[in-house]
Amino acid sequence: MAFKKIILLILSLSIITAAVGCSSDKSDSTVTPDSNIVATIGNENVTKDEFVFYLKNAKRDMEQLSGVYGEEESVIKKFWQTKVAGNDPVKTAKEKSLGSLQELKILISHAKAQNLELDQQSLDKIKAHMDGIVKENGQGDPKKAEKYTQDTYGVSFDQYEAIYKEYVLAYEIFANKFKKDLNVSDKDIIDYYNQHKETYDRVISKHVLIGTTDNEDKELPEEQQAEKKKLAEEIFQKAKSGADFDSLVKEYSEDTGFKDINGDIAASKGRTVKEYDEWIFSAKDGDIGLVKTKFGYHIIKFIKRLTLDDVKSEIKTDIELGKYDQQLDTWKKDKAYEIKPNQKLIDSIPVL
Repeated sequence: MAFKKIILLILSLSIITAAVGCSSDKSDSTVTPDSNIVATIGNENVTKDEFVFYLKNAKRDMEQLSGVYGEEESVIKKFWQTKVAGNDPVKTAKEKSLGSLQELKILISHAKAQNLELDQQSLDKIKAHMDGIVKENGQGDPKKAEKYTQDTYGVSFDQYEAIYKEYVLAYEIFANKFKKDLNVSDKDIIDYYNQHKETYDRVISKHVLIGTTDNEDKELPEEQQAEKKKLAEEIFQKAKSGADFDSLVKEYSEDTGFKDINGDIAASKGRTVKEYDEWIFSAKDGDIGLVKTKFGYHIIKFIKRLTLDDVKSEIKTDIELGKYDQQLDTWKKDKAYEIKPNQKLIDSIPVL
């Protein structure tokens, strides 16, 4: 469900946020303690509902990273009561939540400045998403869907929808427009490629692996090794004789990680085991090889070495993302977007 990807992205943003521009002894005197506003960022307010939503996700993320997620209540409680390297996990979770909200509100403020709004396609997507929650998490019952969002994210169904709408406006409508407006040229792409050739110089190959180790990565007895070698040589001859390579992968390969994608590997230099790496980067169109590595025998088919034309779109995306991240970092450091917290309200909101 798309919902899960959105939450994962929000969580990843929480983790990479470093300095969030606020502290326990710094609060905005313009925000009253009994207000529903947790913080102001520029001209944007952060409501208690928004903060609770992000805090719930930060909580889940920290518990997953620490390995206590899903454990008994006593184990989880101990985690939140124990300082790590002098850091209070509760304070950390709240700071990370504010950091993520700072990023969101910066993007929202720029979206508003450009009079950007959710288009019909986005509204349709949001509706489908909310209908999906009712169907999947509420078993078709709106009341159960309401209970789901409240129990899982600490917000009502309508509050969740409002938060999701802001997310789409910020990270899809505005962010996508920002990247498009960069107008990355062919010269930009060529220059970037020349500066990062090693990253984009990749070989696509297919392989069948006949393993020579057991489940504990210990080498098999010599007799079994000999049988494996004989089988690998037979498959190699079949491949050289024109047998369908994808069929050979499905029938013989012991590399479960690549078997379902027809044994395809796209690797830059130095990213695969040495013997495999040396073979693919010296091979040419039509080559099929038999290579022995610590994992066993690889029957390899060279597919192609990527050219600049093959990776132009990828490079354009990388340039756009790099400039976007750079601008976002600049905005975060700008005093105009400093977080002004209502610390009393923040302190009153429990993590557990």
